[in-house]
Amino acid sequence: MFRLPKRTLVVATLLTMITGGLIAGTTHGFTEHQRIGLWTTDINGNIKFVFDLHETVYIHWNIPSRTDGQVDIKVYHRNLSPDQTWTGLPHTGVQPYNPSKGTGIYIITCTDVDSPCIILFGVFLVIPELPLGTITGTAASFSALVLVTRKRHFDHTTSAPRST
Repeated sequence: MFRLPKRTLVVATLLTMITGGLIAGTTHGFTEHQRIGLWTTDINGNIKFVFDLHETVYIHWNIPSRTDGQVDIKVYHRNLSPDQTWTGLPHTGVQPYNPSKGTGIYIITCTDVDSPCIILFGVFLVIPELPLGTITGTAASFSALVLVTRKRHFDHTTSAPRST
Protein backbone atom coordinates (compact mmCIF):
# COMPACT_ATOMS: atom_id res chain seq x y z
CA MET A 1 0.00 0.00 0.00
CA PHE A 2 1.33 3.42 -0.98
CA ARG A 3 1.17 5.93 1.84
CA LEU A 4 1.21 9.68 1.27
CA PRO A 5 3.26 11.79 3.65
CA LYS A 6 1.10 13.95 5.91
CA ARG A 7 2.56 17.19 4.53
CA THR A 8 1.54 16.22 0.98
CA LEU A 9 -1.99 15.43 2.14
CA VAL A 10 -2.33 18.81 3.85
CA VAL A 11 -1.02 20.71 0.81
CA ALA A 12 -3.32 18.75 -1.53
CA THR A 13 -6.32 19.49 0.71
CA LEU A 14 -5.53 23.20 0.82
CA LEU A 15 -5.10 23.39 -2.96
CA THR A 16 -8.40 21.59 -3.45
CA MET A 17 -10.16 24.04 -1.12
CA ILE A 18 -8.62 27.09 -2.81
CA THR A 19 -9.31 25.98 -6.39
CA GLY A 20 -12.79 24.76 -5.44
CA GLY A 21 -13.59 28.24 -4.15
CA LEU A 22 -12.32 29.85 -7.34
CA ILE A 23 -14.24 27.47 -9.59
CA ALA A 24 -17.51 27.78 -7.65
CA GLY A 25 -18.22 31.18 -9.21
CA THR A 26 -17.74 30.03 -12.81
CA THR A 27 -19.99 28.18 -15.21
CA HIS A 28 -17.71 25.12 -15.28
CA GLY A 29 -17.67 25.18 -19.09
CA PHE A 30 -21.38 24.42 -19.40
CA THR A 31 -23.53 26.39 -21.79
CA GLU A 32 -27.00 27.47 -20.77
CA HIS A 33 -28.60 24.46 -22.48
CA GLN A 34 -26.22 21.93 -20.86
CA ARG A 35 -26.85 23.06 -17.29
CA ILE A 36 -29.94 21.66 -15.58
CA GLY A 37 -31.84 23.51 -12.88
CA LEU A 38 -32.09 27.10 -11.72
CA TRP A 39 -29.29 29.65 -11.24
CA THR A 40 -28.67 33.40 -11.28
CA THR A 41 -26.04 35.51 -13.02
CA ASP A 42 -25.00 39.11 -13.49
CA ILE A 43 -25.19 40.96 -16.81
CA ASN A 44 -21.93 39.32 -17.97
CA GLY A 45 -23.20 35.78 -17.35
CA ASN A 46 -21.10 35.19 -14.20
CA ILE A 47 -22.90 32.96 -11.73
CA LYS A 48 -23.48 34.82 -8.49
CA PHE A 49 -25.82 34.97 -5.52
CA VAL A 50 -24.95 38.35 -3.97
CA PHE A 51 -26.14 41.38 -5.96
CA ASP A 52 -25.62 45.11 -5.40
CA LEU A 53 -28.43 47.65 -5.22
CA HIS A 54 -29.79 48.59 -8.66
CA GLU A 55 -28.09 45.55 -10.24
CA THR A 56 -30.26 43.41 -12.49
CA VAL A 57 -30.52 39.74 -11.53
CA TYR A 58 -30.67 37.33 -14.47
CA ILE A 59 -32.59 34.16 -13.61
CA HIS A 60 -31.59 31.19 -15.78
CA TRP A 61 -33.37 27.86 -15.95
CA ASN A 62 -33.14 24.64 -17.91
CA ILE A 63 -35.77 22.01 -17.14
CA PRO A 64 -35.55 19.28 -19.84
CA SER A 65 -38.48 17.38 -18.28
CA ARG A 66 -40.79 20.32 -19.13
CA THR A 67 -40.64 20.44 -22.92
CA ASP A 68 -44.34 21.39 -22.96
CA GLY A 69 -43.35 24.95 -22.01
CA GLN A 70 -45.11 25.03 -18.68
CA VAL A 71 -42.40 26.34 -16.36
CA ASP A 72 -43.44 28.67 -13.56
CA ILE A 73 -40.94 30.84 -11.69
CA LYS A 74 -41.84 32.63 -8.47
CA VAL A 75 -39.72 35.03 -6.41
CA TYR A 76 -40.40 35.63 -2.72
CA HIS A 77 -38.95 38.20 -0.34
CA ARG A 78 -37.41 37.00 2.94
CA ASN A 79 -40.76 37.15 4.76
CA LEU A 80 -42.23 34.87 2.02
CA SER A 81 -44.30 37.66 0.50
CA PRO A 82 -44.46 37.17 -3.29
CA ASP A 83 -42.46 39.66 -5.33
CA GLN A 84 -42.69 38.42 -8.93
CA THR A 85 -44.27 35.51 -10.80
CA TRP A 86 -43.83 34.27 -14.37
CA THR A 87 -46.00 31.44 -15.71
CA GLY A 88 -46.05 29.34 -18.88
CA LEU A 89 -42.39 29.92 -19.71
CA PRO A 90 -40.45 27.63 -22.09
CA HIS A 91 -38.38 24.79 -20.58
CA THR A 92 -35.17 26.83 -20.88
CA GLY A 93 -34.50 30.56 -20.79
CA VAL A 94 -33.33 33.72 -19.06
CA GLN A 95 -35.49 36.25 -17.25
CA PRO A 96 -34.12 39.64 -16.11
CA TYR A 97 -35.38 40.58 -12.67
CA ASN A 98 -35.16 43.68 -10.48
CA PRO A 99 -36.22 43.04 -6.87
CA SER A 100 -38.93 45.48 -5.81
CA LYS A 101 -39.19 44.79 -2.08
CA GLY A 102 -35.86 46.39 -1.12
CA THR A 103 -32.74 44.85 0.30
CA GLY A 104 -32.54 41.42 1.80
CA ILE A 105 -32.86 37.76 0.99
CA TYR A 106 -34.92 36.61 -1.99
CA ILE A 107 -36.01 33.03 -2.67
CA ILE A 108 -36.51 31.92 -6.29
CA THR A 109 -38.51 28.76 -7.00
CA CYS A 110 -39.08 26.98 -10.29
CA THR A 111 -41.28 24.12 -11.54
CA ASP A 112 -39.60 20.70 -11.11
CA VAL A 113 -36.60 22.12 -9.21
CA ASP A 114 -36.36 20.74 -5.68
CA SER A 115 -33.95 23.32 -4.24
CA PRO A 116 -34.83 27.01 -4.43
CA CYS A 117 -32.21 29.54 -5.48
CA ILE A 118 -31.47 32.03 -2.70
CA ILE A 119 -29.95 35.42 -3.50
CA LEU A 120 -28.88 38.39 -1.39
CA PHE A 121 -29.81 41.77 -2.83
CA GLY A 122 -28.29 45.04 -1.64
CA VAL A 123 -26.64 43.39 1.35
CA PHE A 124 -23.20 44.60 2.32
CA LEU A 125 -20.70 42.08 3.61
CA VAL A 126 -18.69 43.93 6.27
CA ILE A 127 -15.03 43.07 6.60
CA PRO A 128 -13.43 44.55 9.72
CA GLU A 129 -10.46 46.83 9.18
CA LEU A 130 -8.45 45.13 11.91
CA PRO A 131 -6.22 42.31 10.60
CA LEU A 132 -7.06 40.00 13.51
CA GLY A 133 -7.95 37.09 11.23
CA THR A 134 -4.65 37.31 9.38
CA ILE A 135 -2.64 37.67 12.58
CA THR A 136 -4.45 34.77 14.25
CA GLY A 137 -4.04 32.52 11.20
CA THR A 138 -0.33 33.30 10.97
CA ALA A 139 0.17 32.68 14.71
CA ALA A 140 -1.68 29.35 14.52
CA SER A 141 0.38 28.21 11.54
CA PHE A 142 3.64 29.21 13.23
CA SER A 143 2.61 27.45 16.46
CA ALA A 144 1.81 24.25 14.58
CA LEU A 145 5.19 24.39 12.83
CA VAL A 146 7.00 24.85 16.15
CA LEU A 147 5.11 21.94 17.74
CA VAL A 148 5.88 19.63 14.80
CA THR A 149 9.57 20.60 14.91
CA ARG A 150 9.77 19.99 18.67
CA LYS A 151 7.95 16.66 18.35
CA ARG A 152 10.40 15.48 15.67
CA HIS A 153 13.32 16.54 17.84
CA PHE A 154 11.86 14.72 20.84
CA ASP A 155 11.20 11.54 18.80
CA HIS A 156 14.85 11.39 17.72
CA THR A 157 16.23 11.63 21.24
CA THR A 158 15.96 9.02 23.92
CA SER A 159 14.25 9.78 27.16
CA ALA A 160 16.76 7.80 29.25
CA PRO A 161 19.77 9.76 30.50
CA ARG A 162 23.12 8.79 29.02
CA SER A 163 25.71 7.35 31.33
CA THR A 164 29.30 8.46 30.98
